[in-house]
Amino acid sequence: MRRGRTEPSSRPTVPGGPHPIACTAPYDWEGIRAFLAARAVPGLERVTSGAYARTISLGGRHGTLRVREAGAAGLIADLRFPDPGAIPAILARIGRLFDVAADRAAIGAQLSGDPDLARLVSARPGLRVPGAWDGFELGVRAILGQQVSVTAATLLAAALVATYGPPLAAEAEPGLSHVFPAPQDLAEADISRALNMPRARGAAIRSLAAAAAADPTLFAPGQGLAAAVARLTALRGIGPWTAQYIAMRALREPDALPPGDIGLLRALETGQRRPSRAELLNRAEGWRPWRAYAAMHLWAADADSAPARCGSKDRDAGAPRTGESAASRGADGAPSEEMAMPITDLQTETRAEDDAGRWAALASRDRRADGQFVYAVRTTGIYCRPSCAARAARPENVRFHPTCEAAEAAGFRPCKRCRPNEAAPEARQAAAIARACRLIETAETLPVLDDLARAAGMSPFHFHRVFKRITGVTPRAYAGARRAERVAEGLQEAGTVTEAIYAAGYNSASRFYAGARLGMTPTAYRRGGAGTRIRFALGACSLGAILVAATERGVCAILLGDDPDALLRDLQDRFPAAELVGGEADFEALVARVVGFVEAPAGAFGLPLDIGGTAFQQRVWEALRRIPAGTTASYAEIARAIGAPTATRAVARACGQNALAVAIPCHRVVRQDGALSGYRWGVARKRDLLAREGVARPDGVALRESVDR
Repeated sequence: MRRGRTEPSSRPTVPGGPHPIACTAPYDWEGIRAFLAARAVPGLERVTSGAYARTISLGGRHGTLRVREAGAAGLIADLRFPDPGAIPAILARIGRLFDVAADRAAIGAQLSGDPDLARLVSARPGLRVPGAWDGFELGVRAILGQQVSVTAATLLAAALVATYGPPLAAEAEPGLSHVFPAPQDLAEADISRALNMPRARGAAIRSLAAAAAADPTLFAPGQGLAAAVARLTALRGIGPWTAQYIAMRALREPDALPPGDIGLLRALETGQRRPSRAELLNRAEGWRPWRAYAAMHLWAADADSAPARCGSKDRDAGAPRTGESAASRGADGAPSEEMAMPITDLQTETRAEDDAGRWAALASRDRRADGQFVYAVRTTGIYCRPSCAARAARPENVRFHPTCEAAEAAGFRPCKRCRPNEAAPEARQAAAIARACRLIETAETLPVLDDLARAAGMSPFHFHRVFKRITGVTPRAYAGARRAERVAEGLQEAGTVTEAIYAAGYNSASRFYAGARLGMTPTAYRRGGAGTRIRFALGACSLGAILVAATERGVCAILLGDDPDALLRDLQDRFPAAELVGGEADFEALVARVVGFVEAPAGAFGLPLDIGGTAFQQRVWEALRRIPAGTTASYAEIARAIGAPTATRAVARACGQNALAVAIPCHRVVRQDGALSGYRWGVARKRDLLAREGVARPDGVALRESVDR
């Protein structure tokens, strides 16, 4: 449930400062500023080229702080807080946040015993481990960052702050509007619904909030690394990596080291060989008791190599653990590739109170906000609708405008994808797809995808996705169905089946059977995917672990379970000869779409599928896809729908062999008496999916009406 909005305090804010903060030399101000800038949450934090500012809460009172570099003198802090007596405690927290007291001489001496680290320490002698203002805040942000990019994580955090965080009484610092919510504000909140994210992640945040509210010492420094990690990993949704990361930053444990981190492994890569997790931990024994500083040096080195790596196909992000993906490690973990990008001063064009709600709409791509405002991206010169599916922009590059005219007056041009200055995209897309269908129907041979997409004014990938969302089939499948109708009609007139096949536009009889039945040639299917590149990612959703895999043609596997390793083995068994590539950054958007569909299966699955299987399985799976959301059908009804009324058991086996959970909705098939029967991924998940679709009882009539058409 959304938190009740508290009224801003009327207590006057007392300016405090400037307060000098001494730092041990040398001090890498730019390194720690850039780290914080890459993760700055709009409304909560603001990072410019010369300062870091944020809202703070202490003892139930709210204020702001601003920290800037003072050259050899260290740092200078400017405070605005209603209680002058709290200034010493605030300055102490700032010191931990900026790691001002690190013993650089001892750290450098110990780490320089490793040849690789010696070179990195020499290049960055003043590198620090960024701390956190509040341990609970850092823990929540780490959970929000699971399975998403740094940018997406900051937008989610901004939406959470705008929804549940108390507002400031006045905007003492431009761009700062809310403080981070307290544990009691989130312990009972329906975060998943408010932020439109997986239920498991929302439950993990509630669990952390409840634990922090019950035990104020949960994030207290001085617990000892082993004890702190044990307490944190006992909580839902927090694994060893997140626990070590929280210990590193919030608890100031200098020997914390996130195990198996891909950035660390990648930074230690020699030639084509990357060390194993065991080899990393063994090598790290020589870094004690300063492993956290070694991690920061390696992350910085990995970020420096990111531009060269972006053009390479080897972008393996490692095998994510349950609840912690490679993407999550960038969200509030290792410095991401974005960190190396320059940070400029933030300039707001609207009041922060308005921006908070806009950030929330932007984070969830809320279609209800379309028409209320547009957002522009300074680096691209483009403005978009709030619901635009384009990749999320870095917050410091976003500008909000009330209308398209205002955005264009500021020098921005409309996005060619969401077309904010034109009619609603649904109407435009429907008209474009109708024209494409007419082209397919009247063409003697199937028009190539590029030509169809060009006629519709879309990119080939976007056209393919929109076509399938509107028609329920791909352009090739639609054309195949039309040609099959021509074959049936031609058989009434042609002398032979072969003549009818060629007259319908097939260039060979084998292509008619292969294309209509298997989705690939029988030879390719029989080879176990040989010569096929399959990208995949492991993550977590409200149903447990999830694996998503796709070829260049479309999604080929959506697997659910409790053990991520078992899901990966299942994929390897299904495609033993394929090239499996995991952890590619640009695969993240597709995975997020799939996870979103699993969370709300009643909607349309708007991604292309690459479906293998036998001819019979293809017929069964196509019938399953015609079962309307919110209804169920029996195995016998499916058998009758595909023209094989005696093949009930074969239908059940085909359902069990389906590798595309939810996208091919075998969860909608029940026994004749309405019992749920079996489900490849567990009856509990089947029951959950049907409940999400609002199924109260089987409804075979709806199926018969849809599959018989």
